[in-house]
Amino acid sequence: MHGIRVGLMVPINNTTMDRELTAWLPEGSSCQTLKVPRGPGLLTRETIPAYVDGAIDLAGQYAQGATDIVAYGCTAAGFLMGPQADAELSARLQRASGRPVVTTANAMVQILLRTGARRIAVVTPYKNEVNQQLTRYL
Repeated sequence: MHGIRVGLMVPINNTTMDRELTAWLPEGSSCQTLKVPRGPGLLTRETIPAYVDGAIDLAGQYAQGATDIVAYGCTAAGFLMGPQADAELSARLQRASGRPVVTTANAMVQILLRTGARRIAVVTPYKNEVNQQLTRYL
């Protein structure tokens, strides 16, 4: 039996998530990482549409490979877009990749709900705009 074959999509400047994810996966699992390109500067509501289009284009690469699930690891984009748009992106990524998709923003909410968390504290590397959207997202 093989482990989980994860297709991980992260922003081009993310240098840690593939190592962290691989450490949490069961033995024999693998992680194929695709880096989503973006323009200069930080993601904003104005730059999200082009960023999302780039992610959709890349997700098609998983349709041909041996991937069990796609993890969309751009949490800031999820927060900036909001829950509904994040869910729509997940559906678009699923259509493009032919694989089930989980987004980090939605996964965070699901585990908080499952554990019954009522008060949470979050430490982020994000600017105020993203942190404000994170609060709204939750």
